[in-house]
Amino acid sequence: MVDVTQFESEFAGSLPQTCELLRRGHLVVDPRVKRIILHGSRGLRGGCRPDSDVDLTLVVDDSGVEEGYEHEALMKAVLEETLQNWKGDVKLDVEAVFDLHGCRMPCLANPKVNTRKCPYRGIDCIGVYRMHGDRAGYVVRAGHQVDKMRPCILVWERKKTAVPA
Repeated sequence: MVDVTQFESEFAGSLPQTCELLRRGHLVVDPRVKRIILHGSRGLRGGCRPDSDVDLTLVVDDSGVEEGYEHEALMKAVLEETLQNWKGDVKLDVEAVFDLHGCRMPCLANPKVNTRKCPYRGIDCIGVYRMHGDRAGYVVRAGHQVDKMRPCILVWERKKTAVPA
């Protein structure tokens, strides 16, 4: 379990109210989460209502995990850990995403990346796992569009630790 207490400076400076909401809500992620991306009305798009949820995307490192049951169990555990620890005043709408094609998904954290250059045009190009109530599962071939998640901003990124020589 990783308590997210240090936020990216651009996020904290651009969206101080949302940053404080995440800080007070006790944002926790699984150690396999590499990055947290914010989008939606509490992000750069703006226009949120007081009861608006917080739309977060957790970018998960699924390397070394077998496809099938083991992979699904990882994705579900990642979301459950964050949701079970959330103590925020507003609902957290969170999804786990993973790299389907080896591109490292730069389009999520960098709005300047042109999805038209993506061989998949930014449509159904990332793996998505969501939970809603008692249902959980992959979002497959549903027309999921990266551009609809924009503008987005990097909230947190796992720091790489130096490997001893």
